[in-house]
Amino acid sequence: MPARTKTAPFAKPAASMPKKLAATRLSLAEAMSAFEKAGSEQTRKTYARHGAEEPMFGVSFATLKTLVKRIKVDHELALALWDTGNFDARNLAVKIADPAQMSPADLDRWAKTRMASMCHGYVAHLAAEGPHARAKADAWLASPDEALRRSAWLLVGAMAMKDEATPASWFAARLAEIEKSIKAAPQNGSEK
Repeated sequence: MPARTKTAPFAKPAASMPKKLAATRLSLAEAMSAFEKAGSEQTRKTYARHGAEEPMFGVSFATLKTLVKRIKVDHELALALWDTGNFDARNLAVKIADPAQMSPADLDRWAKTRMASMCHGYVAHLAAEGPHARAKADAWLASPDEALRRSAWLLVGAMAMKDEATPASWFAARLAEIEKSIKAAPQNGSEK
């Protein structure tokens, strides 16, 4: 099986893109302005029903996809977007971050953040594509923090699909953990 390349979720490496679609550098101010213009009350309501919290503009996934195609991978912008605390900005950040440049501390910080559950999945996939996947999965599974444990299981699932280097025995041990603990596990994050 050919080796996989590590790229941001949903983004193609710039080298494989046609020249006319080359990435366009976008500043944080330009991105936030684009979010403000593209946001809608209806999308904010929809996101809120799914657990997203303010601040947010309510930018549709279609608009985010257009921005991802324009930006490609921009790790510096991704970090700046995340630090705004804005839901829409964070939603774009996980799609344009470079998995190879994500530090263990940034992965922890992003995975611990209280956010809509869909974003935990994006953070997990980002971690799965980077060099810290197994270490983060082990650490997060052992964490007392519920958000980290949730991210850990999403990361294990992402690794099962993407990580050919981790031995099957590691995944078998995770399945044994699930079997042993699933009956006592809270449903839908109801543990408080």
